[in-house]
Amino acid sequence: MSIILNESGKKVMYIKGASEIILESCSELIDFNGSTRHIDTTLKSEIEGGIAKMANTALRTIIIAKKELTGNENLENKDSKGVYEVEQKGFSMLALLGIKDILRQEVPGAIAKCKQAGVRVRMVTGDNLLTARAIALECGIINPEDKDSLVMNGIDFINAVGGGISIPC
Repeated sequence: MSIILNESGKKVMYIKGASEIILESCSELIDFNGSTRHIDTTLKSEIEGGIAKMANTALRTIIIAKKELTGNENLENKDSKGVYEVEQKGFSMLALLGIKDILRQEVPGAIAKCKQAGVRVRMVTGDNLLTARAIALECGIINPEDKDSLVMNGIDFINAVGGGISIPC
């Protein structure tokens, strides 16, 4: 999601979204002191480590970033996934956030009852795979000792069931 704001006569685009996607659009990081750092492979690895650490504790991660527009950007062109060209590069990362969706109290018990009744419980989510695994563990959908526990992304699922499914983006 992005928005363009007029800030003191300058147009600035702010973007927020799935951390692993928005990180790819960022070329620099603005730190707590307001200093700008180039995102090289070392810094990118550190950020990805922070994403993984949060995701492994069942936090959904998002990145907020911004860039000043020159006025020459094409605000109409989209790629095959519907992402505007202007949203794909040149951003300065402002923050990495972790959001906790608290499980309702009754969810683990309900999942346990379903399993006792022979129901195979599955969860479908658009979350990061690490976040999805942590949530599935937390609510009892998968068991860390169970070798058959599986977490997969949408493309892998489509391939596993034989493809032919069209998923709108």
